[in-house]
Amino acid sequence: MQTLDPAKAPGSGSSGGTELAAIYDVLMRYDPITREYQPQLAQSLTPNEDSTVWTLALRPGVTFSDGSPVDSAAVKASIERTTGAGGLGGDVWKAKVASIETPDPVTVVFYLNDPWTGIQSSLSTKNGMIAAPAA
Repeated sequence: MQTLDPAKAPGSGSSGGTELAAIYDVLMRYDPITREYQPQLAQSLTPNEDSTVWTLALRPGVTFSDGSPVDSAAVKASIERTTGAGGLGGDVWKAKVASIETPDPVTVVFYLNDPWTGIQSSLSTKNGMIAAPAA
């Protein structure tokens, strides 16, 4: 692994993803015992009826190591930076996610172009590794 920046690293388990997740943490994680995605930095991730809108609630009171809040604005900025950098998963994200809204400091809403349950997986890897805005 040549970088510790999730926007530039491959971010998969075999290419530094485990190490990056230990540094940045992830919004969601896969539980191999239950075979389901579970919230990590997030408190919940809930789809609408047809999985075209996903609402993520953040855990309140979480901060980055610099003391700044892990809020919806930071999450949106980090995801847009990571997916905008291209690389693994960036093209899929751009094809699937129409927009990201932040109606309040602890809520992130993902509006999709079509139904996509893969967002859970995406938020458990590099796209879900949230970097502090000052970083």
